[in-house]
Amino acid sequence: RGKRQDRVLGIDRFKIYNIKKTSTLLGLSDMLMNMISPNSKNPQRLMEDVLNVKYLERNLFQIDVREDKVQKPLVYEALDKETALRIVAKIKKIKNLEGRGPDM
Repeated sequence: RGKRQDRVLGIDRFKIYNIKKTSTLLGLSDMLMNMISPNSKNPQRLMEDVLNVKYLERNLFQIDVREDKVQKPLVYEALDKETALRIVAKIKKIKNLEGRGPDM
């Protein structure tokens, strides 16, 4: 808990996936097995549980999620600033498609 780990953040219209980096190197079947028997506490989160997303500084961004009826901030470190900004923009775009509006 709180320990830095190399992960791959997968994002689609419905979920955000927290995938162990070695799983992506091993292939799709191993990645799916990691999701079935995950090493992380929350290997995936529903996009509807994302309350807010924002760029912080340098290569850091924050995703606020709903967990057990409480807002929980999750801070991530991307490879670089541009990647962090692209991730934030992608999540905001998906949330706007969902009808959440431009308040994010």
